[in-house]
Amino acid sequence: MDYAKQKAELMKEKTRLEEILSDTNGRIDKWFKIGEKTFNLVRYATYWFNNGSPEEKAQILKSLGSNLILKDKKLVIQLKTPFIEIGNIVNKVPEAKAGFEPKKNGLNEAKLHEFFSKNPIVLPAMHKVRTWLDGCILDDSDPNEYNIPDFGQKSDQICPEMVEHG
Repeated sequence: MDYAKQKAELMKEKTRLEEILSDTNGRIDKWFKIGEKTFNLVRYATYWFNNGSPEEKAQILKSLGSNLILKDKKLVIQLKTPFIEIGNIVNKVPEAKAGFEPKKNGLNEAKLHEFFSKNPIVLPAMHKVRTWLDGCILDDSDPNEYNIPDFGQKSDQICPEMVEHG
C-alpha cells in the first residue's frame, strides 16, 4: 500500500474516532437510557405480563428477544444478551437475587458492589452486557428502536410495593 492511500485511511479512522469522542455525553445518555429500560423490564416484566394489556404483553415478548417459537405448548425465545446474562447471574449466584431487592434483604449498595465486583460469574456476565450496550450506542439508532418498553415510571406509580422493596 502506498503512503498516500495509507495516510488517507488513517486520517479517516482518526476523524471517526474524534467524532465518537466528541459525542461522549450523547453516548452516555443513550447507554443509560437503554440500560435503565433493560433493568426496569427485568424488574417489572412479570407484573406487566400478568396484569398488562395484550399489547403490553406482546411488547414484553418482543423486547426480550427474537425467534419466538411455540414448542410443545411452551414459548421458546432467543433472548437478547442482557436477559441471558441476568438470568445466568440469578441462576448461578443465589446472592444476586438480593441485588434486585437490597432493601428487603438488608443489604446496602456498598456491600452489593463489593460482592459483585469480585464474583467470577458476575464479572464476565456484566462485561457481556456492557459490550452489548456499547454496540447499541455506537450505531446511530434511537434507543427506542431496541423495543425495550419503559415500564419504570408507570410501574412505580401502579405497584408501589415493588418500589419499596426493589
